[in-house]
Amino acid sequence: MVAICEICGENPATQECTVCGRYVCNKHISNGICSICKETLCMICGRKPSIGYCISCGRLGCDDCLIQVDNVRRICIDCAKSKGIALHTGGTYRVTRLGFSGE
Repeated sequence: MVAICEICGENPATQECTVCGRYVCNKHISNGICSICKETLCMICGRKPSIGYCISCGRLGCDDCLIQVDNVRRICIDCAKSKGIALHTGGTYRVTRLGFSGE
């Protein structure tokens, strides 16, 4: 039995996505990544699925490329650097009217 593409449901699946494991046809895969995962990859590193977006520039980012600002908001490492926020682990950041401050 030939597997059918999990995206289009029509063509024979020829490859497995290296990110999510979907079996897809040649039309829906590029460099080992299916078209669905390609749309949701981190826009900063391009390697991992995104978990949210940067509150400053709006780019999608992964856990490695975003810094948690508070319970909901995140800022990307590029914007944090440009705003002078220290890039260390274990700290928390809060937004103030003047910008960001680390604790």
